[in-house]
Amino acid sequence: MNSKLTLIKLGAKRLAEELLRLAEPSQTAADRIDYITSSRRENLDKFEMQLDELCDGAFYDWRSVEGYAYQLSQLLSNLKESIDDSCEGVKRVRYFFERDSSIMESCDDSGGAVGMVFSVDATDCFVHFSKKCEDKEFVAQQLLELVLDDQYGVRDELIGYAVDFLPQQWLRWLVEQLQQGDEGDSWSATQRTILLQSLARQLKDARLFEEATLCRKLSLSSCLDVAQVYLENGDAIRAQDWAERANLEFKSKHNFRSYDYQTIRREVYRQLGDKEGEERMAWEIFRSNRSVERLAELLQTLGEEQREDVITGETAQILASSQDNLIGSDTSFLLHLGNIDAAEQYLMKRIDLLNKIDYITLTEWVVQFAQNPLLASLIYRTLLNDILKRSYSKAYHYAVDYWIQLQQLSPQVSDWEPYLTHQQYQQQVHQEHGRKWSFWQQLSERGG
Repeated sequence: MNSKLTLIKLGAKRLAEELLRLAEPSQTAADRIDYITSSRRENLDKFEMQLDELCDGAFYDWRSVEGYAYQLSQLLSNLKESIDDSCEGVKRVRYFFERDSSIMESCDDSGGAVGMVFSVDATDCFVHFSKKCEDKEFVAQQLLELVLDDQYGVRDELIGYAVDFLPQQWLRWLVEQLQQGDEGDSWSATQRTILLQSLARQLKDARLFEEATLCRKLSLSSCLDVAQVYLENGDAIRAQDWAERANLEFKSKHNFRSYDYQTIRREVYRQLGDKEGEERMAWEIFRSNRSVERLAELLQTLGEEQREDVITGETAQILASSQDNLIGSDTSFLLHLGNIDAAEQYLMKRIDLLNKIDYITLTEWVVQFAQNPLLASLIYRTLLNDILKRSYSKAYHYAVDYWIQLQQLSPQVSDWEPYLTHQQYQQQVHQEHGRKWSFWQQLSERGG
């Protein structure tokens, strides 16, 4: 059914009556009716008044904050439709951003809905008008003043789009203004560094990015960021220097961004034409955490024709690895390849280590082993044990599900050796968790 055509057939009078009826309990509907029945000038004149009413009135808790965010978003949408003078539009959106303290303090935004209005809707609106405004000096000044007074962290997205609406002349002007900041104010200095780094990236100026970074205390992440920017600008030598600096000065924290470090080194080798080094790093990246995504990256270096050989060789290596260690990513890798038999073989030799794997991963694995009732049972036991040992009563209904699954799988298992039979396992659970009354009650209610 075409709803639009059906509504048209109802006629203007009937639709008007229904719209007014909808508006009685809904402020959102009432505001929309007011908008469509007013002129563009009238709507523009109401913008600031409606915004002030929204953020100076009631407090919006978690139950009503989504509606609050929608009303704010609708105001910005209406503004886009109501204004012809783009420079005036920039001013109006600036006013919206400057009400950030009132807006944020008027609600419980723990879910981030109102923050998204700033980072998406308001930012898009500012960019929209800034592109059309011909007075770029005015736009640059408005942007600078906004981002330097970002107490609530909702204006930082603006600078990332500067290259979309400002020519290089005014981007460089912004850089000059930011470089003149007060170093005595640590918060302001940090904020200016972040803004300068964003502008440097947009200007493709790696030296500027490096200079801005060096104004603050270096870290593993900041060193790798500089290396990445040099790579983006084709300077592999400087990128290599910064990657090695990160490795030498922050080795103890290396695992935090090991993938970034490895990929930077791989790209360095690629840009320098060192095929052997590139392949070595590609293998290191892949084997540090095998996955189908990293397999695709590896094959970009080796060539797609190597796929079957790589998969065969890596499967053999996984199966031959120490039985004292269960690597979850290797199991998931085999499963994503559809190699269920190899995954079963790998896990059956490491059953005692299943409790080292996180709960969510186990729930994803178990459904793929439906054709192996013994392995599926052992995974369900691990899941059940995890819930009961933690006395996590909110998850007892899942534990009941796993108990029932075990009952259904039990007749399909012909040989339990060397593990407890289903009956023995049930007895063990009764002995260890017999006092968990809530679990047993839920199980009884489910007929388990």
